[in-house]
Amino acid sequence: MPRKKRIRLTDLPAELLVRIFCLAQNPRLPTTCKIFWQLGESPWVRAHYLLERFGTWAALGERAMTCSIIAQSPDPRPIIEQLLVLGSHPRADGDYLLWKACSSQDVSLCTVLMDAIGPSEATVAHFLNVAAMQGATRIVDLLVERYGANVHEDRVMMVACSENQVAMVQHLVNTFGCDVHANRERHLRRACLHGHSELVKLLLSQENVDIHVYNDAALQNAAYKGYADVVGMLLDAGADATTNRNAPLKYAVATGNVHVAQRLLEAGADACCRDNWPIRHAARRRSTSDMVGLLLQHGADPDAMQGMPLREALRCSSIPSVELLLRHGADPASAGAIRGVCEAMLEHRQELVGIMAEAGTPLTHPYIDHRLKEARKRPPPIIIEW
Repeated sequence: MPRKKRIRLTDLPAELLVRIFCLAQNPRLPTTCKIFWQLGESPWVRAHYLLERFGTWAALGERAMTCSIIAQSPDPRPIIEQLLVLGSHPRADGDYLLWKACSSQDVSLCTVLMDAIGPSEATVAHFLNVAAMQGATRIVDLLVERYGANVHEDRVMMVACSENQVAMVQHLVNTFGCDVHANRERHLRRACLHGHSELVKLLLSQENVDIHVYNDAALQNAAYKGYADVVGMLLDAGADATTNRNAPLKYAVATGNVHVAQRLLEAGADACCRDNWPIRHAARRRSTSDMVGLLLQHGADPDAMQGMPLREALRCSSIPSVELLLRHGADPASAGAIRGVCEAMLEHRQELVGIMAEAGTPLTHPYIDHRLKEARKRPPPIIIEW
């Protein structure tokens, strides 16, 4: 039977083997010799390897912490602790490990890092904001209890609300009694602007909430962005649907959001506000016949400003809107209707002209005759062939 070839590397001292393992930086090295495999399992050796490969300023950074040595390790914390003992920078890659600890709510890892950093008051405040941003309630508790972080600093609540961390906001209120009404309900106004419905629901449930600040700015924000669920919650809480001269309804009509407009109209918004601006604006958009119908149901004047809604609907060739306006009593012989029909005739939109003629628009009106004569006198466009 042939004798097994002896590997002379095993005769070297352990310290030298570790140096060979680290300096080689060869992932296949552990498969050549059992002793290297055993060395590779040691957190101390892995820490030396990472330190040799990435250096003290990057050994605890994102690239090092996502390499196979860490990813395949069942518990990377001993390796991290060894790296800290060996002098690795704990704030590598913009506090990468701390962000990771906050996202996973790893209190023990956060404690190890904080103790290694020895943070100042400003650094603790920064880490508190990071924890609030990530929704890490356990990390916030650690920073407050062990490192004396000031959780009542306004930026903490602001960051939690901006990132829509509802559980964190609830924790700050219930555990520490933080103020959610700062800067005249800034957090509520911003939550409405970004459509954070669960956060809005939480903020509205707090005592002494004032939803009317800055002319019901919270409602105006939600209507402007088209968040129907948020608009509904604000109206149920007592927001004024007619605030700022019916500005919320104006925003809903301008963006074509029928659901928001319906909630506002049901809550008392005036469909005839600003000289029937809503119906005039809705009629000029081809895709908003549903909005036109909704406004007409709530009392908008189909003949506003001498038939302006009909003229706008004819101008954009919105047949559904034209038919809706006529069914609700719009005058087919009004000045706006005649001007709209004239434009349709000049552009050869026969279907619209036929609908208006059946409704009673006089096609021999002096204004129409004059415009048609002017059009005949105009020379045809010159087409240049290249």
